[in-house]
Amino acid sequence: MLPKRAIQSVVRSTVCLVLGCVLSHSAVADDTIAMDDLIVTVIESIDVPAGRTGSIASMTVREGDSVATGKLIATTDDREARIRQAIAATQLDVARRKIKDGLSTEQAEAAVGSTRQAAKEQEMLKRVANKKATNLVRIAATEKASEVAKNELDRALASRRAYAQSISTSEIEGLRLAYEKSILETQQAKSEHEIEELSAQAETEAAAGHLWLVQQSKLELRQAEVDEKINELNLELARQQTELANLEVLRHQVVSPIDGVVVEIHRRPGDWVTEGEPMVRVIRLNRLRAEGFANLDDVSALKRSPQVNLRIQTAESVVQRSGKIVFVSPEIDPVNKQVRFWVEFDNSDLVVLPGMRLSLELTP
Repeated sequence: MLPKRAIQSVVRSTVCLVLGCVLSHSAVADDTIAMDDLIVTVIESIDVPAGRTGSIASMTVREGDSVATGKLIATTDDREARIRQAIAATQLDVARRKIKDGLSTEQAEAAVGSTRQAAKEQEMLKRVANKKATNLVRIAATEKASEVAKNELDRALASRRAYAQSISTSEIEGLRLAYEKSILETQQAKSEHEIEELSAQAETEAAAGHLWLVQQSKLELRQAEVDEKINELNLELARQQTELANLEVLRHQVVSPIDGVVVEIHRRPGDWVTEGEPMVRVIRLNRLRAEGFANLDDVSALKRSPQVNLRIQTAESVVQRSGKIVFVSPEIDPVNKQVRFWVEFDNSDLVVLPGMRLSLELTP
């Protein structure tokens, strides 16, 4: 059996230990700020509108269905839009074919080079023809030969008149024939010279025509460049019109803008909707918000410690969540001196639902 003094010492030690624990727990409690009755709300609730006016052709979801971003929800009648899409695609094919089969600038440049070469060749032919046309040597030679033949014939005739036996008749006829031949040769030379002059004129006209062809080919080159640019612009225009037609078809498709759950369907297949009219309401559940009111004395702590712990009482158990304070109102309620704030938290498991109440704890 312990002595009385030892028992008293143990009792005093036990009391001190208990009091120390209580005091320590009170200190922790004093350091923690707790708030109750925060309401869980959705961050995103979207009334998905109709993209185009018309009748609803199909509805692919029902209330309660989960939808991902971009999932098709409904379609409106898009028959006219699809016809316009086909027309735009055909126009795009035509524009591409014009680019492929049109006169290219390379072909036009080749034509310019060819006509320039032909013009140079024709210029040389013109010079040759002009040279021939200005050559009078042959005419002068035939005229000189004709004069010589005439002089010989005149001398022979004069000699025969003086002395009949001095030259025979056959010699006279030969000289006369030579003279007449020289006259014909002179006429032939003059005729050929006239032909050469006409040929020179023809070659000159042909050279001028080739120069005109060069100018024409240059103009065709410019036109080809302009046509090529226009075809390129038409091709770009056709592309844009095709994109516009494709977009028009897509605007008849109503898709979900967020990951969420369909909670309300405003219109059904066959109903008439106007552009911008709500068709389906989708809410995001994988990330939620808790809204509440804090005493003015706790506002500074909320701002200093954005990370908080959340406790949500569900039907099955208490759910713990880590949240972040994203908004503290700058307005103070003049009656109760409270400030509105909200916390966002992850809800990937979809356990917490909007409308639930939760409590918050933070350590400043």
